[in-house]
Amino acid sequence: MARLGVITGLVSERDCLAVFPAAARPSTHCAGIGTAAARKASRALIAEGCTALLSLGMGGGLDPNLNAGAIVIAERIVTADGRSLATENAWRKSLVEVLAGAGDMVSVAPIAGSESVVTSVEAKQNLRRLTGAAIVDMESVGVAEVAAEAGLPFLALRAVADTAGRSVPAWVLRGVGADGGLRPWVVAAGLLVRPWAWPIVAGLGWDSRRARAGLRRVAMLSGPGFGLR
Repeated sequence: MARLGVITGLVSERDCLAVFPAAARPSTHCAGIGTAAARKASRALIAEGCTALLSLGMGGGLDPNLNAGAIVIAERIVTADGRSLATENAWRKSLVEVLAGAGDMVSVAPIAGSESVVTSVEAKQNLRRLTGAAIVDMESVGVAEVAAEAGLPFLALRAVADTAGRSVPAWVLRGVGADGGLRPWVVAAGLLVRPWAWPIVAGLGWDSRRARAGLRRVAMLSGPGFGLR
């Protein structure tokens, strides 16, 4: 039976797997932000003996029909420069079957891989037009590349944290460290000089909580194997 390795970009994404007893959790690396970090974490999991890789976490919504907390299972990973990386067909179908009880919370669609954070509504719309993707993240493409190099099954599962119609101020992003940990004091300091931004930050925080709740629900429904057989 395949041994699952899970790559997240953020500590809070990794912590969603705490719905499982410690002994039952899949091997997991919190890579930190970005494609290069995801590649490194993926190779480390393979070195530990993992034989299938799952990119798990939150992302920016590109499909305007998706609300915060909606789950996208990757049909494939696509990039703005035209690359397309396949996901494992049998595994994807198995996970869809397992999550049938989640209803329209879960959809299957392309996920866009980006080398930089996509923050503005205009940038999201442009990426949607270029790729047809439903959601974007910065780690899945790196995981997909390493899995393809190693000839291993790969899948990505992402929850919408900021919807297609919501922009994320650049200064708010500094509240996430390179290791994927949160730095709330950075955001608090930013709000001291931008008190008018409280509603924006509160909305982003609420949507992120919905996304993490979606990830936890999917984990509980699918079990620690996430449909892998």
